Amino acid sequence: MSLVPTSTYMYRLAILFLTSLAIAQNYAVTNEVFRCPEHTPSQWNSPEILKSRLIKSGYKIDKLYTTTGGCYEVLAKSNAEQTIKMQIDPVSLRALKTDFLNQALQK
Repeated sequence: MSLVPTSTYMYRLAILFLTSLAIAQNYAVTNEVFRCPEHTPSQWNSPEILKSRLIKSGYKIDKLYTTTGGCYEVLAKSNAEQTIKMQIDPVSLRALKTDFLNQALQK
């Protein structure tokens, strides 16, 4: 009766399981779905208020629209001509997520 193959098998199985778990967790974190807070439409600020705040902050707005997830999404350029995509809470008008789209072009 040899216990070495069984313990080696269990050791390899445990390593495989832990590796799979780490890969799955990394995938879940990097491919996380962004969701906006839920608000009733009556609570929302108007897009015009958001536009005026962004313009006062120095942004040039290319597009502003409402997402299916219940946020405002804005494509804009900063004073430094950096293209920015923002997900904005329609009630607080706070940027919840910001992506810099032409970051690779910067030095």
